Amino acid sequence: MAGCDSTVIAPVHRRSSLPQWGNNRRLDALAERFLAYPPPPGTVIDSEVDGSIGVEGREKDLCRFRLRFTVETTLTAAALRDYYKKAEIPPADDDGRGLVDVFVWTTSDPAPTWETSGQRPMIVEIQSRGHDSGGDLRCW
Repeated sequence: MAGCDSTVIAPVHRRSSLPQWGNNRRLDALAERFLAYPPPPGTVIDSEVDGSIGVEGREKDLCRFRLRFTVETTLTAAALRDYYKKAEIPPADDDGRGLVDVFVWTTSDPAPTWETSGQRPMIVEIQSRGHDSGGDLRCW
């Protein structure tokens, strides 16, 4: 009887995972587009990209794709944000729909010094919003 249960569950699980796999590919492609764009002068990306997919606010059946990475930069947070906003990198959907927002945070580390070459750590977050879930349960 246990073998019968797993035979039934496996195809159902695979079928329900298909929308997640598609959205994972979209998130990976979005990350590749941002990483392929050259960082601004005086900036080094010093971490792997952390990504997630989730529900868009209170809107059921809409997905938000989020990428977050850490940089070391001589720029201000505003200049770094503006640089990535001007990049006009396409959103997560293959058809170009959706909105891309850029957020930048500074850490509580002390101001840059000659020892740090004038650089300070910052966190950059890219959000691609307003995408149809395609049945991905993470967006419900």
